[in-house]
Amino acid sequence: MCGITDNSGSADRFPQTTLENRFGEEQTRELMKVWQDNWLVSSDFDNLAAMGFNVLRLPFSYRNFIRSDGTYITDSSGNLDLSRLDWAVAQAKARGMYVIPTYHIWDGQEQRYSTISEDSAEGKAQRDKAGELWTKIAAHFAGETAIAAFDAINEPTGSANNNLQRDLYHAIRAGDSKRIIIMESIANSPDSDWTNVMYSMHEYLMMGESDDGYNQYMFEQGVRADTNQYTSVGVPTYIGEFMASGNTLTWMLEQMNDMGVSDAMLITLGSMS
Repeated sequence: MCGITDNSGSADRFPQTTLENRFGEEQTRELMKVWQDNWLVSSDFDNLAAMGFNVLRLPFSYRNFIRSDGTYITDSSGNLDLSRLDWAVAQAKARGMYVIPTYHIWDGQEQRYSTISEDSAEGKAQRDKAGELWTKIAAHFAGETAIAAFDAINEPTGSANNNLQRDLYHAIRAGDSKRIIIMESIANSPDSDWTNVMYSMHEYLMMGESDDGYNQYMFEQGVRADTNQYTSVGVPTYIGEFMASGNTLTWMLEQMNDMGVSDAMLITLGSMS
């Protein structure tokens, strides 16, 4: 259920849409619950801790918290139901690990990926929806020591004047005034009122270890060049995703350690919908 490839017309990145078209929303929620309950379990956190990981990047979809009609999924007290995210944070915290919640799938992404980044009425509407959810999540976890940072949005397209990043920054700050906020696909200097911000990139140009010379060249053109740009405006750098192995991976990590660049392991919360 991580992806469904068929003739439904829905991309395999959005299996929840395919399931809802087949079974309706209520049955789909039951199916998703069974999957999620078995996709990420306590023993996974044991294994990750045993391997020495100390930070987990946890992607979430807006559909974890919002029904297809746009209404919030609430708990018995009428508050936004964040129980599954709470569970994951608690599991990590109990093992001395930090968590970075990441907004991975947003409302409107299935229709057109770039709209949320655009300087348009629909783009602003999508940013407002994403921001409203972020404010609730940020407020819920305000003061939680196991949250290392909030990754505002995963791999967006570039946004004119960084409107997307600015809107999400202020939305998160409305719920949590101090948390580190990770920004992706950003080009400009941080706004003068921004605090505790980190810039992020994803490195997929360095793959495997068959051509160390090429991989090292791509590192210089990508990670090192971007890091120099970010640090020149006083912002630290974080690698949220990467794909490298063997000698290339060892060399890459050595370089990043020397440069003071952070990196994270990516796991999925069983929420991609």
